[in-house]
Formats: sequence, C-alpha cells, structure tokens
Amino acid sequence: KYIDKFSTNFVVLLEGLRQIKSLSSEIDFDHAKDLTELEQIFENYNEYFRGIAKLKKEIGLTPKTGLYGALRKSVHTAEDAVKELKDWELIADILILRRREKDFMLRQDAKYLGKFEQDYQILIATLDSRNISPITKAAVKENMNEYANDFRLLANKMKELGLDPKSGLLGQLRKTIHESETLFDVQAGTLGEFIESSKSTASMVFNISSGVAFTVLFILIISIYHSINTPIQTLKSFMQRVNNDKDLTVRTEINGNHEIAQLSEYFNDMLA
Repeated sequence: KYIDKFSTNFVVLLEGLRQIKSLSSEIDFDHAKDLTELEQIFENYNEYFRGIAKLKKEIGLTPKTGLYGALRKSVHTAEDAVKELKDWELIADILILRRREKDFMLRQDAKYLGKFEQDYQILIATLDSRNISPITKAAVKENMNEYANDFRLLANKMKELGLDPKSGLLGQLRKTIHESETLFDVQAGTLGEFIESSKSTASMVFNISSGVAFTVLFILIISIYHSINTPIQTLKSFMQRVNNDKDLTVRTEINGNHEIAQLSEYFNDMLA
C-alpha cells in the first residue's frame, strides 16, 4: 500500500512541475530545458525507487519472507542433516559457514562471499572423506548445496540493491537526489533574480504574483520530494553507522506509517 501512496505523491509532484513549466512560459521565464531535465531526473528517481522496492520485496520484508525466508529454511535443514552425522568437524565447518553468512549480512562486505565459498569447499571435502553410506552423503550434499545456492542468490540480490550508498540501485538513487538538489538550487537562484528584475517592468504586478505562485509550486514539489527522501536518507545513514562502528546494539528510531519505517523495524529485528 505504501508503493501506491508513493505513486500518488509522484503524480502530484509531476503535475506540479508541469504547471511550473506552463507558468514559466506565460511569464517569459525561459527555463523549459532545465525543467524538462528536472522532470527526467524525477522519472529516474521513480524508476530507481520502484526497483529498490521490488528488490526489497524479493529479498524479503521480514525474516520469514522472500529470499530471507528461503535461506532460513534451507540453512536449518542443512544444519540438521550435518548434526545427525554426529561429526564434530563437520558441525564446526557449518558453524563457520553460518559465521561467514552473518558477517556478510551485517557488514555488507563482499569479501565474506569469497570466504564463504572457500569454507564451503572445505566442508564438502571433509564430507567426501567420511566413511558413511553413499545415500546419506548424497542427501547431506544436496541439503548443503541448496543452502549455498540460496545464500548466493540472496547475496547477488543484495549486491544489486547496493552494499554501500554509492553502489547498486541505492547509488543510482543517491545520484538522482544530488542532481535534483543541484537543479533546485540553480532554479531557485535564477527565479529570485528573475523576480527582482521584473520589478522594473510595466508588468511588475503580474510578474510578482506569478512568481509567488511559481514559488509556492516549487515549495510544494520540495515538500513532497523531501517527504519521500528524508526517511530513506535516515535509514541509509544508520546502516552506514552500523557498518562503520560494528555496533549491533544501536537501533533506528524511524517512526510512521510508511514503508521505510517498516523496513527500519525489520532491520532492527535483524540486528537483535
């Protein structure tokens, strides 16, 4: 339902921008090219946001859904299969794999994927060396393979999303935010100069009133824009803090009835 709310706000945002373009033409504020560029940036922002939302849903909005849920199920099955062998070396190997998995999930660092693969091969080699029935060995291998594949799939989706603020879809979203902020600043300054210069013309009253309406529409766009962007930036900053400080005791405090607050709650649950 929050995607629907985003879509509604985005339609309002674009409509406001198009009204500004129309009003700009009427008052001879010739910046249609810049406004068209801003509209394209907003379209890109919408595309990246929807891509992020889709990936978040695919990864799992709760520990029991999506790829999170599939990994959780397969790892428990693999652990149970190994424990039934009562082989302490194999049990230690799978615990090391779980550590690599959790290190990657918490630190968002791709180096742990390589370590996971190395340790996975060690476990398989140890399993192959054991004198157990071929049927049992094949079953354990199948469970381990399913666990490893589920983890790889989840890791790839997380890399696609972005392991840091400058990579993946999160990096592209961040770039569009900076681009739009730059254009906002330029247009706000240009608009101020235009209004000031219009005071000396015969149509001063008309231009000032039009400029005020133009500014109100700009404020509306900025307000809607920040209502969408601020929670995302807050959650991003918190994730950076957890990654940099390695402190798993802190918690986000993003409140509200929106998707980012819900993601914040799930992230807190994951750190618990």
